[in-house]
Amino acid sequence: MSKPLQTEAGAIRILLRKAKPFRKDYSVAIIAFLLKDSPAWVLPVLTAGIIDTVVAKGPIQNLYLFGGLALLVLVQNYPMNMIYVRKSSLATRSIAFNLRTSLTEHLQKLTLQFHQRVSSSIVQTKLVRDVENIELMIQQSLPIALSGTFSLIGALVVVALNIPIFLAVFGLVIPVGVLLVVIFRRKSKSKNEQFRSQVEEFSAQVGELSSMLPVVRAHAIESSATAWVNQSAEQLRRRGLELDWLNGRFGALAWLSYQILGVTSLLVAASFSIFEVFPISAGQVVMVATYFGVIMGTAIALLNILPSLAKGIESIRSIEEVLSSDDLERNEGKRELSTISGAISLRNVSVNLGGTEVLQDINLEIPANQTYAFVGPSGSGKTTLLYTLLGLVRPSSGDVFFDSQAMNSLDMRTVRRHVAYVPQESVLLDGSLRDNVALGLPADDQKITLALGLANLGTLVRHGGLDQTLGRSGTRLSVGQRQRLAIARALYREPRVLVLDEATSALDMDSERTIQKTLDGLNHEVTVILVAHRLATVRAADKICYLENGRVIEIGNHQELMEKHGAYYKMVEGKEMK
Repeated sequence: MSKPLQTEAGAIRILLRKAKPFRKDYSVAIIAFLLKDSPAWVLPVLTAGIIDTVVAKGPIQNLYLFGGLALLVLVQNYPMNMIYVRKSSLATRSIAFNLRTSLTEHLQKLTLQFHQRVSSSIVQTKLVRDVENIELMIQQSLPIALSGTFSLIGALVVVALNIPIFLAVFGLVIPVGVLLVVIFRRKSKSKNEQFRSQVEEFSAQVGELSSMLPVVRAHAIESSATAWVNQSAEQLRRRGLELDWLNGRFGALAWLSYQILGVTSLLVAASFSIFEVFPISAGQVVMVATYFGVIMGTAIALLNILPSLAKGIESIRSIEEVLSSDDLERNEGKRELSTISGAISLRNVSVNLGGTEVLQDINLEIPANQTYAFVGPSGSGKTTLLYTLLGLVRPSSGDVFFDSQAMNSLDMRTVRRHVAYVPQESVLLDGSLRDNVALGLPADDQKITLALGLANLGTLVRHGGLDQTLGRSGTRLSVGQRQRLAIARALYREPRVLVLDEATSALDMDSERTIQKTLDGLNHEVTVILVAHRLATVRAADKICYLENGRVIEIGNHQELMEKHGAYYKMVEGKEMK
């Protein structure tokens, strides 16, 4: 289970940890920003000097001095700004890159149960939208925070040296700003959480609609499906409006408060000068008003980025829900296998998913280089059994053994390097035919062509070659071709264990015969474990296991099971197997 963050401080600490490797870049960026932003707190002093020189009618040399210093301060802004942009952008983009790679890596380690609980659309939202929100938060808040800090310090130092009494006036800015921040943060936290949750829910529904589109159109229920998604979109719109209304009220209140304080500061400074309460020159009146304008503008900018800051912090929480999840497959430090024979044992294996016993007390000995077929009614646990053999689902009791070594003691990543898996639904990349067959392994064109021929896709190679693109998710191929391509991918791996889950369900008779010949050619060379509903695929297996309600109730070859006149016999005779 993940450990959700409860406070903004926790989110900020996580962000600081992510930024630690780039502290040198950020340090250079901060120094460059200090120099580039120096006109904000240096120019008011120079302006005051110029005004006082004009009022005093000279000397003219002072105008040249102040003007030259002003020009120098302004000119250095450009190179310092470029250094700041380069260093801060490099660090910020690198943090985003590291977040995405960390998320991707962590997702690979999370168990299948986690991925079944969490929609892929929600995961996509975290990888794309939430990381982008964090980037925007850093990019928008860092320069404003630095500008505000340096301008405030510079203004306070200059005012303290020239007109100490106005430190009290400037001191009003801080409590007003803090009060506004506290009020806004208290209200925006829950609004941002609600908005983020609604975005994730909407993303999940859109993902579901996309996958169901053929069914929706085939059943002519487009209007119902649209209404279903529109209902979620309306809820998202309402949450967004509530958040926008809160941000708008806060921004208007902040602007009004600081404008009133700015006018008040100018009037007080002018009054002190006119009535000679304190010795304040005309230039100093302008300087005070300018500094207050700078501070006010920075304060308003800081307050205006609070919505982005709140959204970024909420995105950190969202990402941390994944990164802090301990629902992991733990392989580090376990025994690694350089090869396996293909012998697999299940001893007293039970699997509990969501409080339901999906598999119960399974005991099987699968010798190396044998073919075992699993059959049974829908929901009997066949696919879960395959997932358990692959280590994607861990037994709640009992254990699985590879070459007499318990799965719990093995680094399953090293075991799976010798396993090939063909799922019910073929998953293809938006790449070339070559890329889809090799899939992470070094590409050997001769071996790829051979694997495609064994999967009855030789014609596809002859017509388009290995460089042909297949479209996203293989949209340029038929369903049968996609399934055969998945089989070719499995054969290319030259596995010691081949796992097939309804791998021939979408094939025509000719293709099925070709695939069956290929599987027959692997007989007694590779351990083959398959789930199928076609009699032609199952009957050649060395052993057929009939599952019902998560239990193996019959086991034997086709002839033996038919002679028993049991559950398998009834399935075959009842034409439930084609």
